[in-house]
This record gives sequence, structure tokens and C-alpha cells, in this order.
Amino acid sequence: MNYKDYAIEDFLTDEFFIKWVKNSDEESDRFWQHWINNHPEKKEEIQIAAQIITAMAYEKEYCLEEDSRNKIISNILGKSKPNEKFRTTKKLFPFQKIAAAITFLILAGVSFLAYKQYRPEIKVEEKKKVVYKTKSTTNGQKLSITLPDGSKIKLNSNSEVSFPQIFSGSKRLVKVIRGEVFFEVVKMLEKPFIVQTGDYKTRVLGTSFNVNYSKVSGVLDVALVTGNVEITEKNAIYKLLPSERLNLNKGKAFKSNFDPLEVTGWKDGILVFDKLSFSETITKLEEWYGVEFEVKKKQGGIYSGVFVKESLDNVLNGLGFTINKNFYKKSGNIILK
Repeated sequence: MNYKDYAIEDFLTDEFFIKWVKNSDEESDRFWQHWINNHPEKKEEIQIAAQIITAMAYEKEYCLEEDSRNKIISNILGKSKPNEKFRTTKKLFPFQKIAAAITFLILAGVSFLAYKQYRPEIKVEEKKKVVYKTKSTTNGQKLSITLPDGSKIKLNSNSEVSFPQIFSGSKRLVKVIRGEVFFEVVKMLEKPFIVQTGDYKTRVLGTSFNVNYSKVSGVLDVALVTGNVEITEKNAIYKLLPSERLNLNKGKAFKSNFDPLEVTGWKDGILVFDKLSFSETITKLEEWYGVEFEVKKKQGGIYSGVFVKESLDNVLNGLGFTINKNFYKKSGNIILK
């Protein structure tokens, strides 16, 4: 569809354009703002069409006499004012073109109610450039960040987030690209906080919660500490209360309670092993301490323990490994004999 060849009457009968003016969503807003920026010569026509659609209510179908139609047109011309953000130096369309556009609407069967009151919040506005920051961690790293609104987040190892330099508009959007992040959100009733993880969105006001997202498998785990959250997945909505945890995996949802020490202890330097296999234990140690294990011979067994800001040597000893007999270090790696 070539919108650059559209006249005002074409915009007035285009379903996608009408939907954007009356009830925009993220997709249509992004399209039209981008299109307007790329076609500044069409701004005035877009504005006139948006004003007419806003001023008319497409609810009841009836025909207007010529005098009544002209009166409505006069009202539009007399009362409609360009949005300050969209003001141009050109003159408005002549009366005859507006009349032709309204007549075209009636002949096309698009019905409307008489003009009530022009709403100044026309959706045509200059696109504001949003600058995003991306922060990430690797094995052995953790990172604390204060967001523009004062909310605090902490990244676990191998995690990545993206957020705007300034929260503008009606919401605060942060994207967890991968990994585990703990959020402490400042409450702002007029501007909800939304965490986007793949196809999932977690909506909060003032809340503390843990998000663990695998970009590879698409699995999301949300554990709520305080407040409340609402997670959406396509047409499904899930709500959590404090101490509740939700796991979403390929359309399957599982809700349960959780141990805060096990799930969120990492943010306070607490390392928890709860009946983990040997391979799970090694993987967790590699991520936590930023080392690599070279396993000469796999072992069995189940490993449990809680360690508060302990060194790797102490953790290995605490888990039942004797460093002098089972392990030695080489070039920063841990060799398991």
C-alpha cells in the first residue's frame, strides 16, 4: 500500500489509519510515526484527516442534509486547532477540500455523529528518539544498576538487560535479554513498570521480584518477593502473590511457592546447593566464580550446602571435595583428577 499517493479522503477511509487515530497500539504507533518522519510533506494531510476522524463518532449511520453537513464542516474549521507538536507553516486545507472529504465519507457509507468537542490529544506527534543502554555480565560477574526512575536491579552471572536512558511516555519498559535479574521497583501509579522477556511481559507498580529467563529455551521463571505482578503470554494472564513463583515453558505454566534463600540469595552473595547432581554443581561453580573445570573423570553423588560469600576453596571443601587430592589449579582453571 503506497500511502505517499494518498489524498485526505483516502486516509479517511483507510482502516489501518482510522484504527491508529482512534485506538492506537504499539505496532500501529511505531509504523505511522516512522512513516510521518519519512514523509514530512504529508503531515498537514495526516493532521486534517486525524482531526476529522477524532471529531466524528462512527457509531450511527444516517444521512445529513447539505446545510447540516456544511455546519459541521464550519465547526471543524472554526474549532479544530493543530497540535502544538505538529504545527506547520502551511495553511490548512481549503473549505472546499474538507467539504469534499466529508461528502466522500458519507457516499462511502462511513457514518458519523455531529461534532461534540475536539479532543486536543491528537495522536499525530513527532517521534521521540529513545536511546537504550545495554548492560551484561559474564561468568563470575554480578552488576548493580540504578534505573532512571530510581528503581534498582541486580544482574546475576551471564545476564543481559536493555533499558532507556530516560523513561518517557506512559510506561517504564526494561528488557531482560537473557539470564537472571532481581528488581526493586519504585512505585509510580501513573507509570507501570514492565519487564519484557521474549514473548512474555511482567507488569508491576512497586514490587521486588526475581526474573530468570533462558533465551535459548524460551523458559521464564518469575519469583515474587513483595507487591504483586501480572505476567502476560499472548492471550494468557497470570497473577502472583508474594512468595509465589511461576514457571512458563512453551505454553505450559506451573505455579508454586519458593524458598527466598534458594531463589534470590544470589543477590546477597549467598550460594545455595540443594540436592544438585555433580554436573549441576560444577556448572553452578563455574558461573559463580568465573572459572572452568576440566573433569578427568565424572563423579556421582548429590551435593547440598549454603555458603555466604565464601572462597571457592572453602566451598569445594564444604561440598566434600578435598582440594589436595581431587583438584589442582592450572592457568586459572580447576582440574578434577
